[in-house]
Amino acid sequence: MTTIHTARLILRSFTAGDLAALAALHERPEVARWLGDGRIPTPAATAARLESYRLARPFPAAILAITARDNPAALLGTILLKPIPLSAGESGGEEFEIGWHLHPDHWGKGYATEAANALLARARDAGLSHVVAVTYPDNQRSQAVMRRLGMAKIGLSHRYYDTETLLFMRRFDVAAPFI
Repeated sequence: MTTIHTARLILRSFTAGDLAALAALHERPEVARWLGDGRIPTPAATAARLESYRLARPFPAAILAITARDNPAALLGTILLKPIPLSAGESGGEEFEIGWHLHPDHWGKGYATEAANALLARARDAGLSHVVAVTYPDNQRSQAVMRRLGMAKIGLSHRYYDTETLLFMRRFDVAAPFI
């Protein structure tokens, strides 16, 4: 079971008790539009997603619940560091992606940046040379977080998820602060 503490947050493994909060997060149209095909998931799909979040992953991979230190029972969102799936026809070694989504009530408070910095430090400490992040080209909020994380904008790419995304990368051999 993984637990990471930051200045204001607790990043912890998901539990079965997180289902209602995860559903409330994923059912928000302003969140769902950036996940997968953009449709609001069915209750069964959310339950299946929660079960996948709860699976054990080899270090340094993690999919964690973001909670506040002052209210650890309330789910603020999700943070992940995991192998990113290549699009059909792409080749290469395993790469890791970092990603997040937060409930809109918690946007604009720096939680995504704080949580992502903790997982970037985990990736660096594990010896990864770089981490990527992908987003839809019009997701300006996510791109702002990527820039705050010191990620370089690479450009449009079809390399992952069999779709066009805007690709960012954080190399660990290039100095950039963890804030």
